Amino acid sequence: MKIANVNKISYKSRACPVKPYTIKTKYGKLFVAEAGLKEIKRKSFINNLSYFFCNNFASMTKDPNWLPFKQKMSAMKDSFNFQNFSDYIKTRLNSKDNSLTLLLAKDKHKRIQGACLAYKYDDITDVDSVYYINSIAVNRVYRHFGVASSLLQETIKSVSSICSDAFLTGDRMAEGFYRKMGFEPLNPNDDNQNTIIKYISKQRFDYPDYVDLFNKPLKHETARWYIKAAEIINKT
Repeated sequence: MKIANVNKISYKSRACPVKPYTIKTKYGKLFVAEAGLKEIKRKSFINNLSYFFCNNFASMTKDPNWLPFKQKMSAMKDSFNFQNFSDYIKTRLNSKDNSLTLLLAKDKHKRIQGACLAYKYDDITDVDSVYYINSIAVNRVYRHFGVASSLLQETIKSVSSICSDAFLTGDRMAEGFYRKMGFEPLNPNDDNQNTIIKYISKQRFDYPDYVDLFNKPLKHETARWYIKAAEIINKT
């Protein structure tokens, strides 16, 4: 993999902008940039992005609940689960969260081949020091060229000055990748981390069978986010 800056491409700065760049692969260059506001407003874009994520998630998990997503969008788009996912993505992209980053890697035909969606974690009130990697995926043909690593690395780098940690819920089949990127599973033997595990597991049908909770410190001198989060949970 070789990354090169693309200085002539304009981009809209947000709280944590990522400057456009290219990734060279065996199948040609991928052009990486944040999604623009006009692009996000198109209904077809939401459907295409949702299908991209769902189809790729389904190809990278043993979770049987994802089996229905291993089909073409024409067969998937009217399903209840797909519509729920699509509605969620739409709500997130239209939120006022200016820390949200949607990084897209497109081929020369402007087709999405990789994507990473992230924003400040907001499931627990008053915890805003952790950046949540909601979704990251790469189309099968472009895997093993460092695309996922690049998207995740650039997304995290963009918030390294404003967030203490990066956090994600990742499929166990991809644990090696997350560890390589500096993430470690939350430790159930630590009281604070275990509180977070129990809190999130109540909302997830796929934990612990298929996914784990991974954290990466961005500022080692700063107290971890889950200490404050655990205090808040224990008070409620």
